Amino acid sequence: VGDAEEVQVAFDVELDFWTEAKLLGTEGLSIEYRTPGQNWEQVLGYSINPGINVSFPLRNDRYMEDVTDSIQLGFRAYGNASVNINSWDIDNVTVTPVPQLTFVSIRSNNPLDSTLAVPGHTITLKYTADAYLIETNAIIAGGGAGDVNIDSVSGSGGTEWQATYVVDSDDADGPVSFVAMFQARYYAGGTPVKTDGNPKTTTTDNSLVVIDRTGPGEFELGAVNTFEALETDTIWYSNDDSLRMLVNIPPDTAIVKFLYSSGTSLSIDTDEFVTLNVSGNTIEPTNSITVEAWIKPAGTYENYDGFLSNADFSGNITQWDGYGWFYYGSGWHFFLRTDNNPAVDPTGNEWPVAAVQTDEWSHLAATYNGSHIKTYRNGLKIEEKEASGNIDHASADVWIGKFEFNSNPAGFFDGKIDEVRIWDVARTQTEIQGYMNQSLSGNEPGLIGYWRFDEGTGVTVNDDDSDNNNDGTLSSAALWDTNDSPIDFKEDSLAFDQLVGAYAQLTDSTFGNQPLNIGNLNILTQEDITAGQRMVTAMDTEYEAATGIIDSSTHIIGARILDQAGNARAGNNPKRITVDNLTPNIDSAYIHNIENMIINFSEGLFQSDNGTGAVQKTEFQLYFEQNENNGGTANIVPVGDDSLISISKVPTGDLEGGERDIRFYFAVDTVASGDETVEITVQNSTIFDQYGNQMLTTVTT
Repeated sequence: VGDAEEVQVAFDVELDFWTEAKLLGTEGLSIEYRTPGQNWEQVLGYSINPGINVSFPLRNDRYMEDVTDSIQLGFRAYGNASVNINSWDIDNVTVTPVPQLTFVSIRSNNPLDSTLAVPGHTITLKYTADAYLIETNAIIAGGGAGDVNIDSVSGSGGTEWQATYVVDSDDADGPVSFVAMFQARYYAGGTPVKTDGNPKTTTTDNSLVVIDRTGPGEFELGAVNTFEALETDTIWYSNDDSLRMLVNIPPDTAIVKFLYSSGTSLSIDTDEFVTLNVSGNTIEPTNSITVEAWIKPAGTYENYDGFLSNADFSGNITQWDGYGWFYYGSGWHFFLRTDNNPAVDPTGNEWPVAAVQTDEWSHLAATYNGSHIKTYRNGLKIEEKEASGNIDHASADVWIGKFEFNSNPAGFFDGKIDEVRIWDVARTQTEIQGYMNQSLSGNEPGLIGYWRFDEGTGVTVNDDDSDNNNDGTLSSAALWDTNDSPIDFKEDSLAFDQLVGAYAQLTDSTFGNQPLNIGNLNILTQEDITAGQRMVTAMDTEYEAATGIIDSSTHIIGARILDQAGNARAGNNPKRITVDNLTPNIDSAYIHNIENMIINFSEGLFQSDNGTGAVQKTEFQLYFEQNENNGGTANIVPVGDDSLISISKVPTGDLEGGERDIRFYFAVDTVASGDETVEITVQNSTIFDQYGNQMLTTVTT
């Protein structure tokens, strides 16, 4: 086998029976292999019990095994009266490599942290195979095959692929599970052989994506202050350099991994079974069905032992109805009666079959889609039979672990059974492969019966499908095996320091408006988490870039905490501040008479930035621009070094501070013969509004 680490052995097999004779003892064919230095191992087997007269039609079967250097194949017939068998026919034996994924990695497009995701984020699964893949599918998180987009990477020759899935709001918190399924084509002696790889559920680079939808817990906001150097208050004006708020950090937990432990199954023997209560909700799909289960048969099963029965085989063969799984001769057959598909063979050998190993867990599934009945072993299709019409259901008890075939004594499953599922849809091979190794939520579309066998005690088996509740009753409370299951229990593992590396950010809103995010994200450190609080800051340029220049309005300052997954929560009890970072300006001005002008300013004016003191005439200079095109020829007559005679309230009176309307008295050398443009210059830059915003040195009206 060269460098191959795993091979698929495929072969055609049939039994040509001598129908004139009866067997005196069990006859069979054991499918075996061995690798260098190892003993022979049986992987499949076909057996005929005494008194059975049957032939097996030709079918293809296969198995996979790990190898080093070489493998030896064995087909061993056994029995006491093999003279009654014409032949076991083996043909078209092929040995091919099993394709392997040499690289598997998973990431999200979360801009904060690609190992975390929330609804709306895209998760990308990248994988590389050691052979050209003719088919591949993937299941990611809660998305079925139809929810995942798969593309071959350009230029890779069909060996590199990526699958993408958009996280849904219904996806559960915790590490994202995935299954990558793939198939390659090899040539054995010039014959093309399709070979499925073992579905891959782990990454090769230890990458991981965790869905975290819960976000930070509730938290309280402390005081807010504006800062100018060392001075603080709750008013934002043009000279402030930063805005700061105390944020109390809440606890935060997230599911960062799962802890696995041995699951529970049902271990049953002769006369032991489960009776399902279907009086209120029958398990009777109309024209499509899937029935699947994990089984681990003991070596003592006999013909017409069965592990699920919703069928009635009493009466004439034309009256057989329902569906179920039973053992006969060459393996486990799935019986399904439809309108157009009555039974013909009284032995039941006509129904699609799948052989399994004894004392090993195997997954069996059967589907009917309106045209074919198909059987699957461990996610791979084994056999199919044409059928059509609606399903003819039986009026009979429904059992797990028991089967009654015609006049034969009841056949009881001997072994262990787990994860029995019934659907009213025909599941695809991708869906069977993708979900057979994991528990279901019970809410999956089409799921009408689901028995996990996880109870571990008592005599009640719960139907974990959310709608039908067809619970079962055990014949004994001693049938549980709490240490053997193909599917492990999964327990959340929580981390309690998830906000280390998360972010805090200030927000601003006016009444009724959505908050604006202010400034950069402040990263929370371990010291912040330990202290339980963080002073969150936005600088002046950051704040004013978001809010703009505002004239005297009330704003609500809050803060939000954003975890690395992108979940955000706003704090409780945001605080109010007054925002006025607009400098005083002129609203309007008009000449009252030939010797004075009234100017209306946008805000009341003060001499000091703390909102006190009246402005003085010496802080202003007026200048008349000559506008000869419009006939403006007047000039102000200086009064000493000043351009003004005086300033006052409107209509009159001394200024006290805070006046918006001010009368300016001046003298002119002549009556203007046209329009004049008046320039007002602030001499000493000591004119402010009540919040400390400084008037510009030059304003013009």
